[in-house]
Amino acid sequence: MENYNNLTEMRHQEEIFSRIRAYEILRNLDVEEYKATGKIVAKISNQELSFKAQRFMASMNHELTNSAIKKTLAQDYNRLYVYILKMCTIQMRGPNKSLESKLINLLEFSHYDAHFIGIREILLAKRFFEEGTQFSFFHKVRNNAKDFWSYVRGMAWDLRHQRFLECAITLKLEKDSYNFFPSILTCDKKFIQILDDYTIKAIVFNYKTKEILPFYDTDFSFEIAKVGVKIKDLLTKLTYDDAVRQRQFYQNGPEYLSNLVLVLENELEEVSGIKR
Repeated sequence: MENYNNLTEMRHQEEIFSRIRAYEILRNLDVEEYKATGKIVAKISNQELSFKAQRFMASMNHELTNSAIKKTLAQDYNRLYVYILKMCTIQMRGPNKSLESKLINLLEFSHYDAHFIGIREILLAKRFFEEGTQFSFFHKVRNNAKDFWSYVRGMAWDLRHQRFLECAITLKLEKDSYNFFPSILTCDKKFIQILDDYTIKAIVFNYKTKEILPFYDTDFSFEIAKVGVKIKDLLTKLTYDDAVRQRQFYQNGPEYLSNLVLVLENELEEVSGIKR
């Protein structure tokens, strides 16, 4: 998914090709050689590996000509990016404000601006508001941090990868297909911590709306509501049918989220003092 986003820029082409080629090596891994020597080598020739990688890149480029796919990719990413932008702004603007004040700010944003309640994102924000940059996933969210904007955007991609794994569980395969186990290969310890700390125990899939409803090991309502009475009351209001319908109405509006991204980027740029 992240590769799709970067594919339009020539400077990323070689890096993306290398990633895809490495993936093809794993797909065609010589298991016996690995067992005997511990070396990761493919069963097919280098020429075949390059051909497979080039063919896959060509299919990606072709898919990017589909405006519907591009729109879906952008919207899926932006739904998480706006949360990252907002929680960073809240923390950097008022690091010494109370946890309750920060969470009220984020919950109101969720309803009135983002128009959806990101459960894991709010749980993630709560921990960030409590620990600040000691929370390793957010260690670069500080003034004058090197590569600040690329890191902030990368955090949103991490969350998108995690959400995709959840969505992939609901994919309906062809009857002759092999079993499909959604997985991700990463050496990023900060991301692994997020994967471990915010796991799901069940997923409900709405076939009509194509939406998923994950149930996390952490009890969201209890974890957030225990912060204070105001938070508990606000959470209750946001679950009323009228509030839910209001959020759904705005989700169907034109340019959903894309304009909000620009507003939030400008806001974070001003607060952080770091140009994007």
